[in-house]
Amino acid sequence: MSSKTSEDMRRGKSGSEYGGTHRSPLTYNSYLKVHDLKNLQVCRSEHHDEPLFIIIHQTYELWFKLIIHELDEVASLMKQNKPRRANFYMKRVVQIMKTLVNQIHILETMTTKDFLGFRNLLNPASGFQSSQFREIEFMAGLRDLRMLDHFQEDEPAYKVLVRRFEEPSLGELFYQMLEANGFKLPRDEHTKSGGESETSRPVHGDTASSAKAAAQPDTKSGATSDTSSGGCPFGGSTSKVDTTDSAGDEDPNTIARIRELKKLYDETDKYAEFHDLAESLMDLDELILLWRNHHVVVVERIIGFKRGTGGSQGVGYLRSTLSKKCFPDFWKLRTYLEE
Repeated sequence: MSSKTSEDMRRGKSGSEYGGTHRSPLTYNSYLKVHDLKNLQVCRSEHHDEPLFIIIHQTYELWFKLIIHELDEVASLMKQNKPRRANFYMKRVVQIMKTLVNQIHILETMTTKDFLGFRNLLNPASGFQSSQFREIEFMAGLRDLRMLDHFQEDEPAYKVLVRRFEEPSLGELFYQMLEANGFKLPRDEHTKSGGESETSRPVHGDTASSAKAAAQPDTKSGATSDTSSGGCPFGGSTSKVDTTDSAGDEDPNTIARIRELKKLYDETDKYAEFHDLAESLMDLDELILLWRNHHVVVVERIIGFKRGTGGSQGVGYLRSTLSKKCFPDFWKLRTYLEE
């Protein structure tokens, strides 16, 4: 497999594939660890709806684990210049994401009063602390250095997130693959040779101190430093870094990249495999946006504008994430496509 994370997933304690050898005949329940699964829902109240709340979120985490597993394979295949096979696994991720978008509405079968019957017992835990969702964001290119600060007390999750933060994003790997096939894709002046933003991709070994610095207020302006990934052309739009020049037009590197990317759509027969993979990456981006939109609507319907259990602004924070895009160039080039 393509990574230690994927390999760990595939191997049980015995070290063999997916759980290893069995002393007794394999059964459905023993293979899937059904009895163990059923004991993982540890409620903090006796409220009827708390198992629903737990199972929905545990199910999300299992799907997140599989998404990460598949995206690792996609990344490996792009490094090997195999866009067609990479797209095979991207399509699987897209189908999983469609399931996640629809799944969240099961929570709407729980009334506001029912949720309030046990919500106070969840403090200070928060969905904000889902390390696997942050891992998916980092892999897709949405990288905000400040997010690492929320996981420093969770050493295993922190180490994984630091590694993901410093790895090339899916967008960068896609661009490197295109460049290996003759495309010219100049990066913004804020990016390193690897294509990531100077502010979003710190020097290895300095990530922890960088995360702490990012969370400190600007003593001159009183504002919190914005160290997210907007300077990266494919790494997301979480930063306030302006992508236009002083005249208000797109910066020259962005225009040059879009002109190159247009080839995928103007010459689809020649670049079919790259085009199809680009569209699957767009599908992922769109479905993350749809999931965020559905999520904020469901949360507002259930708890209104109450603060999040972890201390966030709740719906206010969730709404602030709705404009984030993993692959901004792919969205922008739509404006430049012609018949």
